[in-house]
Amino acid sequence: MTGSVIGLGSGVAGYTQRRRIFRYSDLRTLRDIQDRPLPEGPEPLIVPDAYLADSRKRLDELVRRAREHGLSEDDDHIAYALDLRERAAEAAFSIEAAYDLSAARGATARILSWTRRETGDLTEADVEAEITDIRQRVDDTTLTYDIGPETHLMVSHHGAELALRSATGSLTGTERQSPSRRMEVIERATAYRDLAVSLSDGGDGDSREASLQALSRDLEERVANRMASVTHDFDPKYIRWRYKTIGVVGKSRTLASNGLFSGSPSDYGDEYPASVAVTRLRDLVLATVATDVGPEFAASYDTKASFADIGEIDEMKRNATDALESVPDDAMADPLVKLFSAAAVHAAECGDRQLQSAIERVNQLETGSWNLRLEDAFLGYRAALELAKEAPRIAQELPQSIGHYSSS
Repeated sequence: MTGSVIGLGSGVAGYTQRRRIFRYSDLRTLRDIQDRPLPEGPEPLIVPDAYLADSRKRLDELVRRAREHGLSEDDDHIAYALDLRERAAEAAFSIEAAYDLSAARGATARILSWTRRETGDLTEADVEAEITDIRQRVDDTTLTYDIGPETHLMVSHHGAELALRSATGSLTGTERQSPSRRMEVIERATAYRDLAVSLSDGGDGDSREASLQALSRDLEERVANRMASVTHDFDPKYIRWRYKTIGVVGKSRTLASNGLFSGSPSDYGDEYPASVAVTRLRDLVLATVATDVGPEFAASYDTKASFADIGEIDEMKRNATDALESVPDDAMADPLVKLFSAAAVHAAECGDRQLQSAIERVNQLETGSWNLRLEDAFLGYRAALELAKEAPRIAQELPQSIGHYSSS
């Protein structure tokens, strides 16, 4: 029995060794592909300076009050808040800075509430009244869809809608939370709501909300038609699911560059027309990738062989990088081009992570899992190429599209 076990162990070790030797010639190439730098993703949405200044002022006020109640910078919550404030300053006018400040404000409000409750300065009735007040203010917030030009309208209001959605979501289930947690939620919801208003403010009074909704319906039909052209013997939704696994359409905790492209149209509703339009534009581009790689994927599906060899992966990353670096400067001034370009960089980074996973687990991965990572790397770079290539054209055509729906 012992000899059999030893023999089995030797066999497994030998198989693993053969797998490593078989793939060794690929490792250097894979490392070279992964290590090749990508362009830095642009920031597609600039937060108004007045909002960031007010948010920093509010955070400083909370920190001052916390110190007055005997809390010091050595406290973990205060230290965390100050770290976020510093990080927000480094992020300048980005949406990420706004969300860092909201998190810092929430953390400080939470610890401040502990000491206020101990001294009797804050009662549960006070907390309930503040919850009721912020919930009413969020419910009463109406975004105005009158900022131009059209691509700026879509991106700024997509950010505004997601911020308002964050405010609404954070206020769900507060009745089951502790008073200190509720004070944190109140502060963050206030920050989200004010951010939504600041991003949608400053228009000319002519609403284009109905035009965005009409555009979204048209895009929905175009995406469906393009996906229907995938006539292979597998479910087209599987390709869409594959994109989600590599993070091209991944969720994000913040509205950082890639997070602005998170979710799917079904996550939103009629009350979020800009978000629906933006995500359907993205899906239209990714549907093109699905139809292009569909035949090759279908051919390899049953055999579990990879439809992309390492040379093709190398070429695809080069093409994606070239496309990102070739976006004209005048086109990159458009916020929608920035948004697509940021998503393209994120998609390519997801491709890099798939290669890293393959490299790190070269001895452990079965053939099917190894090939899957190579395919997902290829898909990440392929999606990046399409997003970067299509961004200027979409931004150029979009104003005419919205104008068409406005006049119809």
